[in-house]
Amino acid sequence: MISFGRRVAGRIDEYLTNEGLTVLSLRQLMDLFLPFSHPVPVERWHKPPILRQRQFGRYLFRYALATLSTIDLGEEFKAEWDLRLHYYNYTKSDLMTFASRADRDKGASPVPKESSGKSDFLSHKSRRAEKSDFYSDEVGVSRFRDISIHFPSDVYLLAVWAVSSDTARSTPTRMRGTTLRGLAGKFVSMYGPDYEKPLSTDDVLRTFAANGITGNPVIRRDADVSIAHKEFLIP
Repeated sequence: MISFGRRVAGRIDEYLTNEGLTVLSLRQLMDLFLPFSHPVPVERWHKPPILRQRQFGRYLFRYALATLSTIDLGEEFKAEWDLRLHYYNYTKSDLMTFASRADRDKGASPVPKESSGKSDFLSHKSRRAEKSDFYSDEVGVSRFRDISIHFPSDVYLLAVWAVSSDTARSTPTRMRGTTLRGLAGKFVSMYGPDYEKPLSTDDVLRTFAANGITGNPVIRRDADVSIAHKEFLIP
């Protein structure tokens, strides 16, 4: 999860709430700030979606760009983000200088040179903010094919249903997604109360972890995951 400043995080949270979004992939996150399409690129004068959010001006925008330019979200993210910065004529050095000056003016510590990307996304935990985390990973639904808890293929069948439902409800501008924890919660709900063999969300997550699926990735169709990986770097 990504740690933005309080004001930036609050405006992003409002934007996601207004758009009816609870989950963003890394590509969607980049498009929120520096949209880019291939092979026909977005015009440089195109207004980034986040700037349509009330009280999110150029000051907060540049501060957010600086944060995304220092956080460690993997080599693929870094490579594509650098390309987008270059396309929009931003340089990391200028963004870092701006962010450091902004922090100094308000008496905060400077933006770190490198962030792990593992800290809390928001410095404050409002009720709505807790629903608006950014998830940096995706997992194909076939990874659940051999996982069974109650009866053979039970997890896989539920995962397929969840992904199919998300796909049916998605639009070109609003992509639905079920996270790993969300799938675990759905499974517990379908399992129902059982006082002899109780099952909790954490129990299901431990089963996922034992099968090599950890964190809180968004579950996608395998075709969507493979396409995302192939197209992540802009040719």
